[in-house]
Amino acid sequence: MKLDQSDELLIQSREKMIGYWPMAGGLVSFLLIGLTVWLIVFHPLLANPFHVMSELDKGSIPASMLFLMAAILPFMTLATIGIMAALLLFAFISMRRERRYLELISMLRSESEHD
Repeated sequence: MKLDQSDELLIQSREKMIGYWPMAGGLVSFLLIGLTVWLIVFHPLLANPFHVMSELDKGSIPASMLFLMAAILPFMTLATIGIMAALLLFAFISMRRERRYLELISMLRSESEHD
């Protein structure tokens, strides 16, 4: 069986994306780890709930900071929901493409069995 042009383009696109992933995934992972460490070390009120709890117990967080944290919380919640929705969308798209790849492989297998 000969693949048509759209199937060939699909396979080439997949090969290209797979080739870029180790560098892109590694870079994003490194940036995420760096951001996490930076937040914990330099801005523990933003990333370390244990630090926040101890500061609240001491009463050392100014009221203006509490007001700001309370005001930002809904935005952070919505941003987290948005990120999760985007990840879910990417998963659906990925699974749809993967289904197409499996169909191509199945067609090639059945064709080779008949040859």
